[in-house]
Amino acid sequence: MDLYPYNSTNQFQSNFRHFMELPFASSHEVLWYSFNHRNLHVVAICSSCDLSENSTQFKWLEEDLKEASASNDTHWTMLLGHDEIYDEASPQKPVTTARLQLDKLLDRYNVDFCSLVS
Repeated sequence: MDLYPYNSTNQFQSNFRHFMELPFASSHEVLWYSFNHRNLHVVAICSSCDLSENSTQFKWLEEDLKEASASNDTHWTMLLGHDEIYDEASPQKPVTTARLQLDKLLDRYNVDFCSLVS
């Protein structure tokens, strides 16, 4: 079984790299990454990082989803994140522009499963 770390708090951002060796390199210090497992494409994002449309992460995510959706080997796509992006909107937690942009992106590339709650 392959294990991949997930950054769950800002304090932990890079500490796991001292204990685990990852099978891939990343220019964004593994705050977001993707991998394939058989016909499943798994994308882990840093939901506490900038997800606005012009952010580095959003641009990376769009390119990653575009490539996965074009692949005949990908039958399912799953997006993982730690912070509550899809929590019920309220006056204390309004729906953000970044969330709306993310919604459109996930729809455009037919993401099958999304887990973005703490």
